[in-house]
Amino acid sequence: MLNVGKFKKGSDGAYILDVDLTVKGPDGKSILEKKGLLPESEGREAVEKNGMAESPYGIFTPAKNSKPGKYQITLIVRDKVSGQSASKTAAFTLK
Repeated sequence: MLNVGKFKKGSDGAYILDVDLTVKGPDGKSILEKKGLLPESEGREAVEKNGMAESPYGIFTPAKNSKPGKYQITLIVRDKVSGQSASKTAAFTLK
């Protein structure tokens, strides 16, 4: 994801974002759900002065015994002040 925002400032004047990550396996079932991946200090630093997060990201490393097939990864960026969010889903294939 690139240039996500615009985030809202909190009462202390700071922006606070967080990131969730979901991965679905070839059968469409969720194999990983991670919520709240950023400590609040990093969530404050991830937003530029213009209220935009330049390039929030998530990383998923498949287990060695993962089945071949098409997987989906979804990254959700949440504005913890306004409650709004943006998400991006991408497919990848394990062979």
